[in-house]
Amino acid sequence: MFLKAQSSRVFENVVHQIEDAILNGEFGPGEKLPSEKELMSILDVSRGTLRESMRALEQKGLVEIKPGAKGGIYVRELNSDQMIQSLGIFIRSQRVTLSELSQFREDLEGLITARAAESCGTQDAKGLKELLRQALTMKERGLSHWPQFMQADQSIHMAIAKIAANPLHYFFMETVHSFFNAPNVRAYLPRNGEVMDRTYDSLAAIINAVETGDRQGAQAQAKEHVRIFFSYMARAAQAARVVG
Repeated sequence: MFLKAQSSRVFENVVHQIEDAILNGEFGPGEKLPSEKELMSILDVSRGTLRESMRALEQKGLVEIKPGAKGGIYVRELNSDQMIQSLGIFIRSQRVTLSELSQFREDLEGLITARAAESCGTQDAKGLKELLRQALTMKERGLSHWPQFMQADQSIHMAIAKIAANPLHYFFMETVHSFFNAPNVRAYLPRNGEVMDRTYDSLAAIINAVETGDRQGAQAQAKEHVRIFFSYMARAAQAARVVG
């Protein structure tokens, strides 16, 4: 399974070998790796090099190092949380503008929604209608249920991304919504009945196009939804700058 580490780049070689073993399924989630002593012997590396490698793998979210007599090096359950956080930090560090975010979301959500229209099945449509029903309930309850309404909006977007059936599309949608879109919504999206009404009507149009398999209509409706959404935020952001 593991080989003696190459002397030219020992640290990188150890990380690469163990990472490959985990990603190829040779060690499953929750499974314990060989002991530190065994790994040092198999890989022919020092304790310092091995521990440095383990720290790197831990930072990548691949392993968890548990101390104590019953501790050891365990494979972590792989999920997108850490990657999403890292990408979110990167996006925010680049000072992406509302205009740039709107353009990206139009491109991304237009494509995703078009693909969803091509692959939407009966159960998919049923799930979208249920989410839309929840959004309508929150809208009818008024502004006191604004957070629940916005959560329903996000759930619809993520459900459509799931129907499109590309994990990379889903990953980027989740990242944008969670780590960049949400703060801007809190800061700039007006909380009023007009926004709730237009958002709901737009979501209903998107779901109708997806359900009926209208690829072009779904793409156009998704892009228009983003434009409506960001037009409200852009005006509020501009007003805030003028006041400031």
